[in-house]
Amino acid sequence: MPWNDVRNQIRDAIAATVDAPTIREIGRLVGLASPASVAYKLGRLEKLGLRVCYPPATGDQEGGLYG
Repeated sequence: MPWNDVRNQIRDAIAATVDAPTIREIGRLVGLASPASVAYKLGRLEKLGLRVCYPPATGDQEGGLYG
């Protein structure tokens, strides 16, 4: 999936729920099964200028995209 499509899917999810989607929710949105693949895509989007913020570590393995 192209980078812009990933970014748009994340934006749409945030707009629909007001909350940032989790890593796993992003994976389902864009068709990626592995959380590591989602993290890689998010890292690439961050390098391309998208602001990606992660929550403080709470022991929750779910993680998410905030901001």
